[in-house]
Amino acid sequence: MALMNDHISRFLEYLDSEKVYSGLTRKSYNEDLMQFSRFLQKRPGELIREIGNIDHLVIREFLSDLVKQEYSKKSILRKLAAIKSFFKFLYMRRMVERNPADLVSSPKLEKKLPHFLYLDELNEMLDFVREEDFESVRNKAVIEVLFSTGVRVSELVGMDLADIDQDSSLVKVRGKGNKERLVVLGSSSLQALKKYIPLRNHLLKALNRKEEALVINQKGSRLTDRGVRYVLQTIVKETALARKVSPHTIRHTFATYMINNGCDIRVVQEMLGHVSLSTTQIYTHIMKNKLKDVYEKCHPHA
Repeated sequence: MALMNDHISRFLEYLDSEKVYSGLTRKSYNEDLMQFSRFLQKRPGELIREIGNIDHLVIREFLSDLVKQEYSKKSILRKLAAIKSFFKFLYMRRMVERNPADLVSSPKLEKKLPHFLYLDELNEMLDFVREEDFESVRNKAVIEVLFSTGVRVSELVGMDLADIDQDSSLVKVRGKGNKERLVVLGSSSLQALKKYIPLRNHLLKALNRKEEALVINQKGSRLTDRGVRYVLQTIVKETALARKVSPHTIRHTFATYMINNGCDIRVVQEMLGHVSLSTTQIYTHIMKNKLKDVYEKCHPHA
């Protein structure tokens, strides 16, 4: 299937040059399409040697095979999205006469209410970080900025020191597709940053290094997504919180409290960097559940 793989390589180059997708998204698309390519090679009977011979039935057969292998609906949906984007690109560049993926409908994914932290749980994590050393001060700043802004972990580690405007309490964020937006830094996160930044600068000076990144590790390099997750996991383990906490949990917590406290959903959409309002609307369901809980606790005939 060398020809198929050649088309995949062209598609990935297109993602790099025109779509400016993140490295993680590109990697996922590559893995999903290569899996589809391997499936085509294993099909019984005549091999599909020409990309134009692939029809919607073959794609559906691939999805059925994923179901048999007990892939989750979310994983199957992601792999189909990669195939749809791939064939859309081929059709747009006139490498195929028709787009077979157009005839394949996407399975509906059940929307699960996102997990979020209660304020006492979040405060327990923040109170745990009491030391004044570099790592402790940095870790507290990481949690404060995540909760204050609702940014994705990739957006946090992608921030540069120059993106912070402490006078206006704003930070420039580069989101998906390299789109920029401004988000507000609350007073707690600003205080945490004012303690952290001098320690950051002192460390870099001691290491004789120059680094643009806002959040760095002990070696003076930009902190990674994995590094932030490790920080949270370590704190959660030490505080004995009976739940998993990821950077996205804190993002959900930010959005949940903004909606519950009356913030306009379109403002929350802008702050989160959601392209579609429907993505943000999941948090209104949380608010409805909260209202129902309060009603049942307070009303005598509930």
